[in-house]
Amino acid sequence: MLPIFLKGESLEFYIIKFEGKKFSYEEMKKSMSAQFKGSAHLVNLELSSITKLTGESFLAFSMRVKNTVSIAYPDLGSEARKAIAFDKFKDGLTPELRIQILKDENIECIEGALESCVLLETVGKGV
Repeated sequence: MLPIFLKGESLEFYIIKFEGKKFSYEEMKKSMSAQFKGSAHLVNLELSSITKLTGESFLAFSMRVKNTVSIAYPDLGSEARKAIAFDKFKDGLTPELRIQILKDENIECIEGALESCVLLETVGKGV
């Protein structure tokens, strides 16, 4: 499933090194991190301006945010990465959705925000 989130050089590297072979996620992450370590500033730049794309599902956006956070902060603990991903997810929403998410004190994580966004979108469409 990882190749869905890769583009350009990272996708080429994945195809050459990993496609059709058995590697754990950790092995792939370490190898790709070593390969693109110099690109860390680019990932951080991407993360600083990450937004939900037109036509992109909330699930796909949340997965893209989590993946980008993992690449940008490979040495941070899981809880810290989850907190950053939650903040970046909220920041990448439309202002209207962001306000709704921020108003709801029960939403404490990206999964809760994702669920709420899907519900708000469904209600907004009258489904």
